[in-house]
Amino acid sequence: MNANSRKRNKVIKYCAIGVAILLTLLLLMFNSGVAFLERISGYVVTPVISAADSAVDSVGNFFASFGQRMKLKEELQKANERIAELENVESVAKEVKAENERLLTLWNEKETYPQFSYSYAKVIARSVDDYSATFTLNKGRVDGIKENMVVIAPGGLAGKVVEVAYQSCILLAVTDSRCGVPALSEASRDMGIVKGISSAGTTAGYCSMTQLPTNAIIKPGDAVITSGLGEVFPKGIKIGTVTEVSTGNGSKITSSAKITPSVDFDHLESVLIIIDTGEN
Repeated sequence: MNANSRKRNKVIKYCAIGVAILLTLLLLMFNSGVAFLERISGYVVTPVISAADSAVDSVGNFFASFGQRMKLKEELQKANERIAELENVESVAKEVKAENERLLTLWNEKETYPQFSYSYAKVIARSVDDYSATFTLNKGRVDGIKENMVVIAPGGLAGKVVEVAYQSCILLAVTDSRCGVPALSEASRDMGIVKGISSAGTTAGYCSMTQLPTNAIIKPGDAVITSGLGEVFPKGIKIGTVTEVSTGNGSKITSSAKITPSVDFDHLESVLIIIDTGEN
């Protein structure tokens, strides 16, 4: 073998060895890279994926919790609406009960004076004028109401009708100084006139029985009723009770008495208008 052949064989041998070494290095590098990537995935990729999963779970839990809160809110709103309905029903029931009690009380008054025919009426307005004591009732000409018809309420005499409109009328209370009622003491039979008292431009809420004789024996605690004199108030309707008596003397020719009305005008809601006294 000549020198050129030996030289060529050496080159080929060295190239083959170099290729083998290169392949080995590449394989080593490839395997090392895989391991390296595996390590990287353990330290970096896996936590990132876990964090992403946690984030997804958190978002899911948030919407699930939000949905539950909305459902609870709707249920709470429905519960509150139901409570409001029940409270309204209870309020209506209480009002109906109170109305029934008022009607029962008025019925008792009706039974006290069975000789009269009545029209039931409700108070729809009160006077705001301190100089008067009037009430607007929800009955008028269309219901057959006329002026001077007498009105009773729980307790006894409330007053008389003084104005009539088509569907309403005005009640002048016995506590108004313009309302004079012929009256007598049920016990002593002393007679006088009961009127309301106005003091400094206001109604006092009580009455005075004037024009009593000086020798009147009327006393506190006596019941005062209508005397039937005149043409307006029938006899025997209770007006109130005597609380004080002022006896006449030389300079005072008549006696007088303070009367507390039987009707609670501060809480007057329903009345009976006498439309027929039963007298021919």
